[in-house]
Amino acid sequence: MIWQKDIGDYKGMVAMLKGEAYHNSRQKRLLDVSVALGLAPLSGAASIAARHMFAEHNDDIFFHQTRVGQNNTSFEMIKLRTLDDNGNALGKVALMYRKFGLDEVVQYRHILSGAMSVVGHRPTPSEERETEYEIVGHDYSGAQIVDTHKRVVMSQRPGCISSYVIDAHCGKINLDDPGAIEHRLTTEIEDAESSSLVGDLRLIYRLAGSVATRQMVTSSTRPLA
Repeated sequence: MIWQKDIGDYKGMVAMLKGEAYHNSRQKRLLDVSVALGLAPLSGAASIAARHMFAEHNDDIFFHQTRVGQNNTSFEMIKLRTLDDNGNALGKVALMYRKFGLDEVVQYRHILSGAMSVVGHRPTPSEERETEYEIVGHDYSGAQIVDTHKRVVMSQRPGCISSYVIDAHCGKINLDDPGAIEHRLTTEIEDAESSSLVGDLRLIYRLAGSVATRQMVTSSTRPLA
């Protein structure tokens, strides 16, 4: 019925506004800064170790790539380089770095600068994002998902952790499934609309638990791009 649809739209709008309010709150910024400062020493240690272990493969231990940030602004994201030019891991240690996300601890500087948050959708290259939108938005329902993703998700800062990323890391998502991209966009919308301090802490706890119990999948092409 029409009135039920109106109520559904209203609830969706309220959820979106609540999520946006928290995303721009001092609470989230305090959490981001606290976690980033905690990652700084680990980042330094991981970078020094990587310089010794991977220097023979490439002089630059950092991987640089332009990614889409909040409100479609671009920023240069960095990671510790763990793959060669052919996409192969630079040894077993590099695989361990990728498995436990040690190649991404250097992104604490993006969190401190405000380009990223600890919790949020993963930033992607602009061409990849547009391709995903084209794949999903081929019909009416898909177009609705794309439109909502652009309005809700892309208005927020991207992050290092999300529920989809953790599930993919733990092998709970088949990335070869044709519906994987639509599932990710939908999940990112749900996360953005329900964004809260408790939700962020739960995701951080989930990630820590997955690492501690060794549930993370070792892969040279893991989903956390």
